[in-house]
Amino acid sequence: MISDPKYMADVGEGYFEWPGCGFVGLMTFRYLKLFCSTVDTNDKFTSLRTDRQIKEFEKHNLHVDHFIRQESLEIDLVDIITKLKLKDPRGIEEKLFSMSRRNTSSRGRDLAYYYDQECLEIVESRERLILDKFDYRF
Repeated sequence: MISDPKYMADVGEGYFEWPGCGFVGLMTFRYLKLFCSTVDTNDKFTSLRTDRQIKEFEKHNLHVDHFIRQESLEIDLVDIITKLKLKDPRGIEEKLFSMSRRNTSSRGRDLAYYYDQECLEIVESRERLILDKFDYRF
């Protein structure tokens, strides 16, 4: 629904007014706005009109050195602690991996249960930057 032009204005956040909203999804817009856009780069951000411009903007303006992903929380956290040469990564790693998980969801269903082929194609097209960046596959 968010990718449907008749509903884009309902989202807010400036997404509908942004020139890229016609070909880039909301999650990519949020990613670029949160992690690449600053007061100094806002003019560039608001003038992005092609996939190539968006990729270049992200490449040159990303101000995050490390991401910790929910789906690989422990591994990513230990990796960052090690890279930053912080306190005993082995001790932290043992603690992290020995802790029991709480409030987890078990989604044993295939993506086709949640999304039809048309939706998958829309997401693959409009959220390409994020899918490639984090190596997500359907």
